[in-house]
Amino acid sequence: MKRLPSLYALLSALVASSTIACGGCPPAQEETIAFDAQAESLAASFARCEQDASDCEDLCRGVYKLMYGADNAEYVYFSECELVDVDDMPAVHYLVSQQCIGGRRPHGAALS
Repeated sequence: MKRLPSLYALLSALVASSTIACGGCPPAQEETIAFDAQAESLAASFARCEQDASDCEDLCRGVYKLMYGADNAEYVYFSECELVDVDDMPAVHYLVSQQCIGGRRPHGAALS
């Protein structure tokens, strides 16, 4: 039975050290990206955003997916998103952050 506490201590130390090494969440990124408003995948969300400035997140997510791929767009959230013009072309301006999943340190694990 002595192995269990030792194994627990080792796992606790490993988790604590990996949490520290992570360095926290990455900072939010601000981008402005021009896009083709006639693109089939963006047309409906573009129309909604034009009608109601508070309904632009789907458009920002759609443009983000086209730029960075659907897998990369799955775990992001937009704290700001607006429709703007860049050289007479529609564009989205957004502030995007990666979802940062945290957790609690196991009981008994100490930050060293």
